[in-house]
Amino acid sequence: MYEEATVIEFVLLLVFRFTRERLRAVGQVEGKLTKDIPEVLVYVRAQRGRSQIAAALTHALSEGRVHVRSAGSIPASEINPAVIEAMSEIGLDLSQEFPKPLTDEVVEAADVVVTMGCGDACPSPSRPIAVEF
Repeated sequence: MYEEATVIEFVLLLVFRFTRERLRAVGQVEGKLTKDIPEVLVYVRAQRGRSQIAAALTHALSEGRVHVRSAGSIPASEINPAVIEAMSEIGLDLSQEFPKPLTDEVVEAADVVVTMGCGDACPSPSRPIAVEF
């Protein structure tokens, strides 16, 4: 199966996942999609793994009662492989995750925005709850 995969097929899959998340956020912001559960956005600058760790842990600890997105202002080209391996050791699969750029609709759709270690480089979200770690 993997021997037949091409880079183009992989890129198309990532584009599909990113577009699906953006369209969901746009639908929520415009009121065309209702939120069944709260939306949390975990935001960092480079997005090499910290935001994906936080998102996976938040999702797991909430037992699926929140929807979590992660994004970065300058997303890396890939998640650090050591992060993926470490998370798999505790039973959390990050193999489907990838660094994503921050978009306005994702910020607006969030009920809670968590920024991690970016200080003044993070935008000042107009969300009801914003937490800086």
